[in-house]
Formats: sequence, structure tokens, C-alpha cells
Amino acid sequence: HGEAAVLPAPPVPQAEEDERRPAAYNRWREAEPPRPAASATEAPAVWVHAAYPRCGSSTVLSMIEASGSPYDQAVGRIFALFEPCHGKGDLLSMNLKSRGCPALLDKILQCDFHEVMGLWGWYNEHTMVRSHKPYDQTTAANLCQAADLRAFKTAGVPMLDEGAALLDEHPLLHIVDVVRDPRAILSSWRKTPGMNNETAGAGLLLQICRGYAAHLNRSSSRLHRLVYEDLVRRPAEVMQHLYAALELPFGIYQTRWIEKTFSADSDWAFICEESPYSDCRKSPAEHLERWRVDLPQQEQSDFSNDADCQRVARAYGWKL
Repeated sequence: HGEAAVLPAPPVPQAEEDERRPAAYNRWREAEPPRPAASATEAPAVWVHAAYPRCGSSTVLSMIEASGSPYDQAVGRIFALFEPCHGKGDLLSMNLKSRGCPALLDKILQCDFHEVMGLWGWYNEHTMVRSHKPYDQTTAANLCQAADLRAFKTAGVPMLDEGAALLDEHPLLHIVDVVRDPRAILSSWRKTPGMNNETAGAGLLLQICRGYAAHLNRSSSRLHRLVYEDLVRRPAEVMQHLYAALELPFGIYQTRWIEKTFSADSDWAFICEESPYSDCRKSPAEHLERWRVDLPQQEQSDFSNDADCQRVARAYGWKL
């Protein structure tokens, strides 16, 4: 495991890639008429993808939102949405709903909200829209079109296969795939209000390993994998590395965001109000291996003895 947090993956053979694409396209493209390859409304966009909840993906979305100055954020140069594709929480036309999450993300990337009557995450603190105006379709479209950078985050919906199709459709789109030690995910899941499920055991743990292992070889110049543990241990290095890949400027405002978010020894620690859903952590590194105390020994052994778990642990630097 190297020092870089955004990990290059071996290229997928073209024949294998071509076999994957039709299924991903057909799932959400069959009902959509052809459109031009690019339009005047295209702008740089970042999709923060987390196949499973409790990966730190909300913090990564905030990190993308921190790419501008406070002025940039105030005047709407950044348009960011928290968790579109939230199942029953979004109000969509029957046509759009039937075509699934990738179709909704495709519409958002085009700033086309005419089939989107409501978004569950519009009022979440991680959503960044100018003045936090109430949602309506025209307002959403106008704010989206006026922004220089568009971003959104999804969690709990593994979609890297469909993501390949969206990368083809939108040449200015980048995907940041956030991964975290499955043992830490399970530990956090059980302790989070609204999510804690004591019956979620080794079955879920091994399912996460299989999901990660299935996409280890998925690669693209615009697909960037970010290991949550690396971000916590070396936030400045990881953030600068990712910003360089996304061609975003890094300077004083971004350094200030790091100090506010990973605030163990900074002057900003006093404003950090920790909660299961907050970005800031006063002593973030202390949480990384709390699973060693929280998880039963049998589950830890199941992880260590599973072939897929071993593969992803070696790939991402998680201790066995």
C-alpha cells in the first residue's frame, strides 16, 4: 500500500469493459431519447460515491465544497446536493423513478429538474445552494446552471458499473469512490442512531468485502479512489492529491477547512460539535480501529479468513 490516497487500479481489458457497458447503459438509457454528446450547460462535476453508508463520504462532499472561497460559495459558484437517490425521500416523475438512480444523476448533471418535484437532501446541511432557497424546479435548474462546479454524493447504492456510462456521457465528470475498512463500517453502523442494527453481522461484513473486491480493477482517469483512513491520518496530503486530480485550486481556505474538520490540535477545536453525522472530529484517528473493541472476535476472524476481505485489505492498507 503506497502513500497516495487516490489509488490507481490495474486497467480492465477492453473486451471485458465492452461486455459490462451495455447492461449498465440499458438499465437507465432505454427510455431516454438521444441527446447531443455535450451541451452548453456542461460544467465540471464531482460525484462522491460510497457503495456503503458510514464511509465518511459526507465529509468528502464537504471537502469538495471547500474548493472555493466563502465568496464563491455565497454567490453560488458551487452547487452541491446531498444524497439524491434517497429512495422514498425524492419526489420524481413515474418515468424518471422507473429508470433508477443513474437516470436522476444524469438529469442533475444536465441541470434538468423538470421531472424532479422534490429532493430529500435539499435542506441537509451538506447541500450547498446559494442562500439555501426553498426547492422548486426552476430555482434548482437556475442555481445549477449558474455554478462553476457541480457536485453530489450518493451512499449505500453501489453504482460504479453505471458510473462508467455516466463518465462516457459527461466528459467533465469525475467520480470519487470513498472506501473504508468494512469492520469500521459495521462498527459505526451499529452505533449510529437510525441505523444501528445489532443483527447485522458477518454476513454484512463479508458482503461489503465482496462489493469492494468486485470493483478493485475498475479504473478510469476520472475515477479516483479515496481511502477514508488515509484522509483521517494525512488530511492535507490526501486533500491536495485529490484536488490536483480534480484540477481544483488548493490554498488558505482549503487549509482552514482541514483545521476545522480534523481539529485535534488546532485553534478551531472549540467549535467542533461532534455527532454521528458531523464532519468534524476532535480526535479522528482514535476512531479508526475502534472496531477491534466493538466487534465480536468471531466477526474479526471471519474477516481475516475471507479471501475477498484479504484482497481489499491488502489493496487499501487495512490491517488483518
